[in-house]
Amino acid sequence: MTPSPDPRTVTLRVAPYMSDLRDQTVFITGGTQGIGFGIALELATAGCNVVIAGRDRDRASTAAEELRRLTAREILAVTLDVTKGDSVQSCLFGKHVSSGAWSWGRG
Repeated sequence: MTPSPDPRTVTLRVAPYMSDLRDQTVFITGGTQGIGFGIALELATAGCNVVIAGRDRDRASTAAEELRRLTAREILAVTLDVTKGDSVQSCLFGKHVSSGAWSWGRG
């Protein structure tokens, strides 16, 4: 990682085989702030469809709104606590799946 002008972001250097990330879907846990938010921002800027997951619904929604504003990409925010099995099940098999959110970038 290299320093970025915005202290909330990082610049990622990816392997050459990953240089074209447009329309790939990424799922980032802890994407509401800090390093997770910075990674979400960089990947959205690179053209990825981003799903950010956080324990706090309001924080996730606010982060998604900010990412949309900064990147003009579609960003999905989901509530998830990876330490709780029922939260993981609900996130992976709940309404987000049936809404088509997980099908981004799959043609």
